[in-house]
Amino acid sequence: MNTFTKVSIKKVYVIINPFSGSAKNNFPLLNFLLGIKTQPQKLLSHDDVIKIIITEFSNYDVELTSFVTQDKSHATTIAKEAVKNKVDVVIAVGGDGTINEVINGIANTSVILAVIPYGTANLFCIEFNYLKKIEEICSKVMQGNYKKIDLGMVNEKYFACMVGVGFDAYVIKKADRYLKQIYGALSYLIVAVKEYLNYTFNPITVTIDGQKDPIKGYFVVVGNIKYYGGNLVIAPKADPTDGFLDVCVFKTNSVFNTI
Repeated sequence: MNTFTKVSIKKVYVIINPFSGSAKNNFPLLNFLLGIKTQPQKLLSHDDVIKIIITEFSNYDVELTSFVTQDKSHATTIAKEAVKNKVDVVIAVGGDGTINEVINGIANTSVILAVIPYGTANLFCIEFNYLKKIEEICSKVMQGNYKKIDLGMVNEKYFACMVGVGFDAYVIKKADRYLKQIYGALSYLIVAVKEYLNYTFNPITVTIDGQKDPIKGYFVVVGNIKYYGGNLVIAPKADPTDGFLDVCVFKTNSVFNTI
């Protein structure tokens, strides 16, 4: 569904993840190689971000409430409260994980999602060309134009970007918040190199839409968007508004293929 729908915006929640994109070390060359793009005002503190948002929305007749997440899944709890309180828009300030939590609180409701990208990779925002200045994003929110996107579901949880099975999922799980706060995107590479020799690549069988001949491989990514890890295209035909998910199966577990 590519057509836009317009609504009047009167009530806005801002959900800020203070841990998103807070890596102490930056590695420009790695970010360049991965195609990782950041918010134009990424050097601002989260306090400064909310000040800009408050200032921008003070020009409109809008009820604005901001929240800072305390732990995992807190953003989902706040998003569910937004639904109960008939909020028009929830603005997620964070990365793909924060966006995912918010989506799981507002999916299949009338609440609109807006994003100020502040994460490590910001894949959701790369897909929608959403790496804008904060002031521009606030202005777009007040225009009230939105469109519906597809969501996938696994283990009773929604996802907007992708879900991985196998080594991919294992690495992301191992690269915990503490490691990402120190090394940012490099944390995934560190974990991947460290764990590769110890990881057991069990065969995976994939059956799509009941097909007779299943696909066999060693790890799988099911994508709703094109990008993976940065500006790297893993599912070139993926479109988050076409009603389909795209499946990428890695058929071998060689070092080269895994990298």
